[in-house]
Amino acid sequence: MAPTAKRPNKDKDPVAWNKDWEEELRQLYVLAHGDIKNVRLAMGVPVKLTTSAEEILQIEKQNGGTALLQNDIRGFALARMATDDFERKFKSLETSSRRDLILEALWKTANIGAGDMEGRRRWCPEMTLSNLADNGGRGFLEILGTIMTEDPTIDRSEPVHILNPLIERFWTLLNIRSKDVKQEFQSHRSYFISMFIWRTLLAFVSKATIQSPDRNSCSDAVREG
Repeated sequence: MAPTAKRPNKDKDPVAWNKDWEEELRQLYVLAHGDIKNVRLAMGVPVKLTTSAEEILQIEKQNGGTALLQNDIRGFALARMATDDFERKFKSLETSSRRDLILEALWKTANIGAGDMEGRRRWCPEMTLSNLADNGGRGFLEILGTIMTEDPTIDRSEPVHILNPLIERFWTLLNIRSKDVKQEFQSHRSYFISMFIWRTLLAFVSKATIQSPDRNSCSDAVREG
């Protein structure tokens, strides 16, 4: 996969930046039905087969942060659904408006300075505008619903992981058998997706304007694009 540095600048042209990401995800996960050689070539980086003790500690720390974030999401979304008819209003948005909102949230999430936050999107094939914004935002609402599960057996100190059969296919295709490696990839997925959900909720409810370093909002760039 092309290095992030070679993508269109996400602050100057978020539309082109996202299209580049979506095309890479499409190519990579189409190859999930192919052979391991092509997948390795498409990723452009070696697939790790082991995880160090230090990395395991970082994963545990990240999982703790994700669990706290998901608890905030549950409280925030439940309150809005109870008092502000959030789901109906989200579904009733024009598709173009929902796409703008989703793009802003992806852009904002990628700008978080937590290691290679943007690179975590590699493990999130569902992070596309069509999946998240179209059909009444069904893809977004399904992920939100997974995070908001009321299953009393779930340990709230651990994150709810959003499963995807394409990721499971990768474990098999790349012959990844290490439980620690799988947990690392899943941890990165859950952190990115949860932060994206949180950013989307905040943007939708508050109608906040997301400002880029050059003082132009992502929404402005979308409209001008």
